[in-house]
Amino acid sequence: MVLFLRNLLRHLRGNVILIWDNLNVHKATAVKSFLRRHPRLHSEYLPAYAPELNPVEAVWSHMKLNPLANYAPSDADVLAQAALRHVSQLHRQPTLLRSFIHKTGLSL
Repeated sequence: MVLFLRNLLRHLRGNVILIWDNLNVHKATAVKSFLRRHPRLHSEYLPAYAPELNPVEAVWSHMKLNPLANYAPSDADVLAQAALRHVSQLHRQPTLLRSFIHKTGLSL
C-alpha cells in the first residue's frame, strides 16, 4: 500500500484526499506512518457496512453483470486473469468510471 501511495504522490500535484473503505491494510502501521510523513495526503474513511457509498462495489457489480456474466473459467487463476484484464480496460471508459462514482450519490 505504501508503494501505491508513493507512486500516487509522484503523479498528482497538490493535496490529495484518499477515500478508503475500512480494510485493515488501509489502517496499517506502515500506512499511518507514511501518511504522517506526507501531509499532502489526507485520509477519509467510508462508514463501515456502507457498500452503497463505495464506487468499487459498483465496479465489481458491473464486472459480474457484464464482461464476466456467464463466464465459466476452468479455475480461480483463469477467473482472476480475466477479471484483471477487464478491470484494466476500464481506464479507457471515463464515462463508465464516472457512473460508478455518480451511483454513490456522493458529491465530489
